[in-house]
Formats: sequence, structure tokens, C-alpha cells
Amino acid sequence: MKNHSSVRLMQVIATLIVLCAACAASSQQMIYTFPSNGLGGGNPMGGLIRDAAGNLYGTTRDGGASSKGTVFKLSRQSNGVRKETVLYSFKGYKYKDGSALLATMVVDNAGNLYGTTDAGGTSDRGTAFQLSPDGNGGWTETVLHNFYGAIGTYPQAGLLLDAAGSLYGTTIAGGNSSCTINNGSGCGTVFRLKKNQFGTWNVKVLHSFSGQPDGAGPVAGLVSDSAGNLYGSTIQGGSSNAGAVFKLARAGTTLTYSVIYSFAGGPNGTGGGALVLDKAGNLYGPGGGGDQRYDGIVFKLTPNNGTWTESVIHTFGAPGDGIHPIAVTLDSAGNLYGATSPDGVSSNGVVYKLTPTPSGPWTETILYTFPLNSNGPSPDAPLTWNTSQTSLFSTALSSGSSGGIVYKVTP
Repeated sequence: MKNHSSVRLMQVIATLIVLCAACAASSQQMIYTFPSNGLGGGNPMGGLIRDAAGNLYGTTRDGGASSKGTVFKLSRQSNGVRKETVLYSFKGYKYKDGSALLATMVVDNAGNLYGTTDAGGTSDRGTAFQLSPDGNGGWTETVLHNFYGAIGTYPQAGLLLDAAGSLYGTTIAGGNSSCTINNGSGCGTVFRLKKNQFGTWNVKVLHSFSGQPDGAGPVAGLVSDSAGNLYGSTIQGGSSNAGAVFKLARAGTTLTYSVIYSFAGGPNGTGGGALVLDKAGNLYGPGGGGDQRYDGIVFKLTPNNGTWTESVIHTFGAPGDGIHPIAVTLDSAGNLYGATSPDGVSSNGVVYKLTPTPSGPWTETILYTFPLNSNGPSPDAPLTWNTSQTSLFSTALSSGSSGGIVYKVTP
């Protein structure tokens, strides 16, 4: 009769065999390494966007001419090598500019880029910005809004662009100063930026969080359904102070706020991650572990006659599985893809795929494992598909001599 230790060892070996077999079916490639001098930017923390020609655009938290972060473009060359161009180097608070770019940008039909900074601006509490091509190969940066006080402070997520050209986003602090969860500095806001007839942008607070029961600290951005309803999540607040998922329901020009699910912690996780929406109206996202016994989850929220039911479709923490999922991305078949943070034991993070089954749990496949290395890259951003959905692109931080990487994974 096997003892408990030998049984556990056999389970670990079996898990590792499955994960290694899955890794062999996919490939990973570093397509760009940021230079160690920092002039090209450093520590990319946001995801990537692409244009029709296959060029990639992203942001870095650090580096650039003033070491306050950059917006960069990676052009696809005929020999397959990616060439970086720094479109803009941020200057920071002293110059009433932004700094510390943490999020993925969005692009409009005219090729203008929009994003947020977590710091800088007139109050050093973050900005929303626009980068516009000037027609001569250069780019012009415009600060659309400087965040402060009741409007919200420290936006850490990207912006959502609607069909009318309005921008929607979240701030992690500011807003309702009576919220006690965030030490009196406010629990964050949902805001809208809308261009008026004079070409300037007006800001409107759509919701100011108060903690319980409506949520606090939205660090992720928003998603929209076909009816124009907005969805997002918070890392705190809700009925159990474990985070919440919320909806801003649209009726004409009015958006009405409601909490559609409050996390309870424990094995069912906590909130905070960026959401994705499938064709059936289900929401998916990464969740926290609930407490130190759990290493994070991916959850599904299913609508049912006005209520929403949570199901945990994957729990992280198995050997080689990764911990603390960062974000999830859908493909056209309904599979989910994401990356995890370093676990400090077996890897610097993994890229994974979750496949639904007709009845029962989802199946995880490890597409790539970042080797455990104190100087190696580790993922910290969502994944982006190429046009044909054959390869995924993202960025990774590095504690070594480089300033981070851009990588590609082909499932």
C-alpha cells in the first residue's frame, strides 16, 4: 500500500508530464528585447495593439528620454526583424505631462492612440492622453484630462472607445472621499471623456465608489456589450469586501450602476481582474486567491433572469501551473488564454489555454513556461491575437540587463 508521500509524488510527476507534453505542441519567440540603456523604454506592463499592417504598439512604465515611460511602435521588417520606434517619451509631473504607463492603449479609425498614465499631469495623479500622427512621420501628444480629487485619481487601466468616439475608464482612487476602505483617499470612479463641438474633451463621473456594497478600487478597464452596457470589476468592496463585478446599464444616454456579483473570497476567489465577454453574454475574468491558501482562479459569470451565477473554471497552484493569473483573452471558438505571475519555485510564469468541455471542468494546456531565472523575463500583461488568431503577442518584464521583452506564442 502506497503511503501519502509516494502518492503525492506520483501525482506531481503525472502533472508535469501532461504540462510538458502540452508545451511541446506550441512555440514561443522573443521578437524584441528592450535595450539596457532605457532610451527605447523599459518595463512594459501593458498589452499590445496592432494595425492592419501587423505593426505593434505598446507602452513602457519606465525609460525613454526622461525615464518617465514611452509609447513605442514595433514595425515588421521584410527580414522578420522588428524595428522599434519611440513615438513619444513622457516627461512627467514637472512638465505637466504623464508618467508611469501601466495599461494597454486603444486606437481609433483615424490611427490616433489613446491611453492613461498612473502618475504625472498637473496634480501628479495621472492623465488621459492622445497621440496623433502628424502626417510627416511624427506624433503629437495631447493631454485630454488631468486627474484629481472627485473626478478620480491614478488610472491604472486602459480606455474603452465607443462608436461615437467617447472614451470610458476607471480610476483606482479618488471620487467619494468618505469611503473608508482606501484610507479616506476615495475608492475610485468610472468616468467618461467626450469631445465637444469645440474639439476639447469634457469629463463626467459615471459612478463614484463607496466601498460596501458597491465596490472599491477598480484596477481593470471596462468591456461593452452590443447594447452599449458597460461591465467592470473592483478589487475590494462588495458585500464581503472581496471585490465585485458591476454593470452600467444603458438606456438612451443614461447609464445606471448596479453590482451584479460580489465575491465571497476563499476558493471562489476575489475580484479585480479585467473582464471579457463572449457571444452568449457570459463574463470571464481572473480572480485573486481569496486568502493565502489559494493561488488564484479564472471565473465565469452566467446571466440568468436578472441574476448572475459564478462558476470557477480553473484554480491555479498545481505544479507547473502558475499562480496569480493576469488577464484572459478569448478566441472565436470560446477558448480562453492568459498568463500568470512568477511562482518563485518552478517558473517565471506561464502562458496557458483553457478549453471548455461539453460537461465538466475546463481543460488547461500550458503553452509556454518562462524559465525560472532571477534575471529572466516574466509576464505582466494581457495577450493579443494576430489577425488570423494563429499567434498571441504580449510583453514581459525583466529584472536583468534588458528592459523587458515582447514575445509571441503560437499555440
